[in-house]
Amino acid sequence: MKINGCLKCLFIFFNVLFAIIGCLLIYGTVKATIVSTQLSTFGGPSLGWGWVFAISVLGISCLGIYAACSEKVLALKI
Repeated sequence: MKINGCLKCLFIFFNVLFAIIGCLLIYGTVKATIVSTQLSTFGGPSLGWGWVFAISVLGISCLGIYAACSEKVLALKI
């Protein structure tokens, strides 16, 4: 089953956009971690959920790009 080429390009475009956002989130989390280690003596907040969110946004968008390019049914369902 072949998908529409225009929809495929649109899907890839938005997934690339979300991958860029995921990379920016990871960059921001790295910067915040550096500041957090300096403030850890004062009891600063943990950044564990920031890492989970940033990596999951990047991972899901990369899976979407792979699914759109390969057109594999299992990857599209995931």
